[in-house]
Amino acid sequence: MDSEHHHSRKEVTAAVYFLRTLRRANVSQQLLLSYRCAVESILSYGILVWFASCTVAGRKALQRVIETAQSITNAQLPSLQDIYKAQCLRRATNITQDLSHPANHLF
Repeated sequence: MDSEHHHSRKEVTAAVYFLRTLRRANVSQQLLLSYRCAVESILSYGILVWFASCTVAGRKALQRVIETAQSITNAQLPSLQDIYKAQCLRRATNITQDLSHPANHLF
C-alpha cells in the first residue's frame, strides 16, 4: 500500500468515524448528507495519482469504507471506480478547454 493511498484511507476512515458519532448524537439527516460530501471529497483528492497503482486489496478496503459511509447516511455514494472515472473526465475536459495546456493536442 503506497503512502498516498494509505493517507487517503486514514482520512476517510476518520471521516466515517465522525459520521458514526453524528448519527449517535441524532443529528439531522441533512447534516449527515452534507458530511457525506466530505467523504467523497477526500476520496476525490489525489485519486488520479494513486488509483492506478492501488492494489486490489487496497481498493476493496476503500470500497468497504464507502459502503460503511452509505449505511450510516442512508444515502448512495459513488463507487471508487465511479469517482475515478469522473475525475479523469473532469481533468480531460479541463485540458481540452485550455488551449495553452501542453497536452491539449493529445485530445
